[in-house]
Amino acid sequence: EAWLSEEDKRVIRRFTDVFDFAYGRFRELKEKEDQNRELTIQNALERVRSKAQGMQESSEIKGVALALRDEFVDLGHGVDSAMVTIPDVAAGTVNIWFANPLTSVETEMGPAGTLKFDRRNQRVKQWMVGKRSWSVSMSRDQMLKTNRRVHESLGVSDAEIRTRQALIPKNPHLIDANFGAGWISFVTPKPFTQDELAVALRFADVFGGAYARFRELKEKEDQNRELTIQNALER
Repeated sequence: EAWLSEEDKRVIRRFTDVFDFAYGRFRELKEKEDQNRELTIQNALERVRSKAQGMQESSEIKGVALALRDEFVDLGHGVDSAMVTIPDVAAGTVNIWFANPLTSVETEMGPAGTLKFDRRNQRVKQWMVGKRSWSVSMSRDQMLKTNRRVHESLGVSDAEIRTRQALIPKNPHLIDANFGAGWISFVTPKPFTQDELAVALRFADVFGGAYARFRELKEKEDQNRELTIQNALER
């Protein structure tokens, strides 16, 4: 510092003061941007939550799943498709519901594609120990095989399966977010950042509430169906 003249020091201090001002402005703008981003996320979550609370029939869970996917994508997250996985330990099955760009809102959520429940499966293991989220390494060929198997169990035509499979990225990444009764899988062209994962988990929590509403409605529908049958038999 001895080789700096007083004039040099004054110039450096002026540049330092200017940068200090610029950095203060940067932090101010960043804070506002973060606040706006958080407000945007909260509004997106609220729209999904409102759709779930407005469900009158269990089949409307389909619209909630599609709304979740669309709102997540609209936030700027790259997602090719999403699917909801519901393990049924007692029945020994794993039900999978798809929410992808080719799935119509008018189409009922069920019947779900069904796979065998396997405790050795890594994703099942993660869910059973209550892990909040996890990522799955799967080649495109592996994903295509699983995708076809599930869609065939749904009765989807070969032509439609091929069309849907064309949406799967060349190097797919599968990120799972636990919502209690199951998990939501996001198929993406690249891994989630920590921020993206945090938002995905918030969406999963909202869907957990929607699924609770779905089960409540399904139970009432089953009861009403049984009552209708009993009344018919009585007559």
